[in-house]
Amino acid sequence: MHTTLMVLPLNGENYGFPQPCPPNWGLFETAKKREWLIAKGYPEALLTTNFSVKLVHIPVENKTRKTNETNY
Repeated sequence: MHTTLMVLPLNGENYGFPQPCPPNWGLFETAKKREWLIAKGYPEALLTTNFSVKLVHIPVENKTRKTNETNY
């Protein structure tokens, strides 16, 4: 089974989360993480000094298409 790493802030289900985790999330500075969360629809008012998020693996279907065509 394949999974996708997703970001899930507190009560994020109410604001369109979980969202796919951006590359290098763990290297982001706190300010950049806050900006990303806000850009994805999370309310700034909920981002307190000690906010935290969960990183969760969500199962996804393998949507690879099988064809007889050769990729060039």
